[in-house]
Amino acid sequence: MPSPAVNTAQTLQPTPTLNALLPTLLPLAAIGYSLLYLLFGGGFFGAVVIFIIAKIFRK
Repeated sequence: MPSPAVNTAQTLQPTPTLNALLPTLLPLAAIGYSLLYLLFGGGFFGAVVIFIIAKIFRK
């Protein structure tokens, strides 16, 4: 009697979709704009303002 075939659809883990990753990526994008501002010589207060504005536009 042949051995039963393994169903690969059940053994493979699904890859995360963009909808699953988007909530975690958007706050990082807001942080990225603030870090770029700081990198190019901006101050801390300006970085905080940019972070808040980026978070507002995210919604």
